[in-house]
Amino acid sequence: MSEILTLAAGGDTAAFTQLYTRSYKKIYFVAYYSLATSKEAVEVMTASLKSAYEEIGGCKSEEDFDLLWLKKTCEQIIARYREYRKTPPTQEVDPDFIKACMNRLTDAERLAVTIWAEFDLEPKDIVSVTGLKLEVVSKKLDSAKEKLAQKL
Repeated sequence: MSEILTLAAGGDTAAFTQLYTRSYKKIYFVAYYSLATSKEAVEVMTASLKSAYEEIGGCKSEEDFDLLWLKKTCEQIIARYREYRKTPPTQEVDPDFIKACMNRLTDAERLAVTIWAEFDLEPKDIVSVTGLKLEVVSKKLDSAKEKLAQKL
């Protein structure tokens, strides 16, 4: 276990801040481009970081922590997707063209392509953090790339 990870696991808030700062931007982009609003992305980030902190003791390396946090973020995103299905979609106007294109993808496509784009993970690794089946990730990743290529 690295020194910073040991300190963070022991409750050192400065070390924990340094640890999560390494991946904050990438994981935020996954949440931002996967969810309907930036407010939801911040809420998901807050909840997933708290959850990852509670389980930090099981991490052997800083990369393990990054993957744990990403997994916790994916769990939160998937929970939001389930809520989307229960309520009518909001019509938030977002001038960001890429975000608009991403919003046209299905939930699973959006999640798979954002993780792939930000972390350059193989489908089998995306499966480990999302809990989706390999066939689903592979198909959704391919279809998302194809749809985005048509728009961008």
